[in-house]
Amino acid sequence: MSVDVLRVGMVGAGGIARTHAGHLRGIDGVRVAAVMDPVRERAETLAAECGARAFGDVEPLLDDVDAVYVCSPPTFHRAQVEAAAAAGTHVYLEKPIATTLEDGRAIATALAPSPVRSMVGFNNRFRPAFRRWRDLAAELGPSRSAWILRMAPSTPAPNANWRTTPGLLCGITIESASHDIDFVRWALGEVGTVAGTTSSALPELEGFDDTLSAVLRLDGGSAVTLSISWSSAVSMSSRGFVGSGGAAELAGPDMWTVTELRWARSGEPETVEPIDPSEGTDLGYRAASEHFIACLREDREPEVTVADGLAALEVSLALLTSAAENRTVSLAGSPMP
Repeated sequence: MSVDVLRVGMVGAGGIARTHAGHLRGIDGVRVAAVMDPVRERAETLAAECGARAFGDVEPLLDDVDAVYVCSPPTFHRAQVEAAAAAGTHVYLEKPIATTLEDGRAIATALAPSPVRSMVGFNNRFRPAFRRWRDLAAELGPSRSAWILRMAPSTPAPNANWRTTPGLLCGITIESASHDIDFVRWALGEVGTVAGTTSSALPELEGFDDTLSAVLRLDGGSAVTLSISWSSAVSMSSRGFVGSGGAAELAGPDMWTVTELRWARSGEPETVEPIDPSEGTDLGYRAASEHFIACLREDREPEVTVADGLAALEVSLALLTSAAENRTVSLAGSPMP
């Protein structure tokens, strides 16, 4: 597309919308022109900060913008994306793209024949240390096994935000694990079968899980273990692999910060690459937005597609089925012998 100033609308005015709006306001040729939230006061507050118009619904907002950032709870995504696609408005869609396979597929269908560009917010793909890990996995592979561990005491109190509000909530397997599933698919390969267990520190909230332990078996034959929790009293993260030609680990003191990358070729001394604190705490949101805006201006496909978002959702739902039914599940949904 060729416009002097790209007008962006924020659909939702919560924490992640504020993060994106802040980064967008620092990108040349981009203006946050509209903010929509069903809580009018919240929309007006963020709109005032951005010099934008406030709206209570998505349809009238679409007349004022060239692209939208859909940052609402995922149960609302389908209707909002369908409205944007019908209006010819480009879409940056926060993960998870939906909470049900029906809604995820409807979103993909709405965007597939549309001339609009769309991207899913898997921001870890735009963090240099994560790209370095992926390069090492290719260089030292093929992978024999891999792991992702992420722990923190971050379970929201009931009704503290949408994650623990009945009617809106979804747990860690759909919400936060989508980052890990996408990272596995991006860096190591497609997931063929899964086995998982979940638990919750808030068992009174039906449908909410905040701890996941799982094994993802990749199409190439290797396995990835996931262990992530919002209810751990200890914070840490570790993402690693053992390959045919060496191994690597990307580690940090909490779920998101990374501080060092350790790696070694088989039979050689270990190398430790410290990560600058400014890079280790940068979650990649600005780089992701810069990529999306460049794709709109150059009329090219973004690196992270709605198909990637749907694939991650399919794995999350298969893990929940595995946990509920105590069996290994293939991505076709059939039980394994």
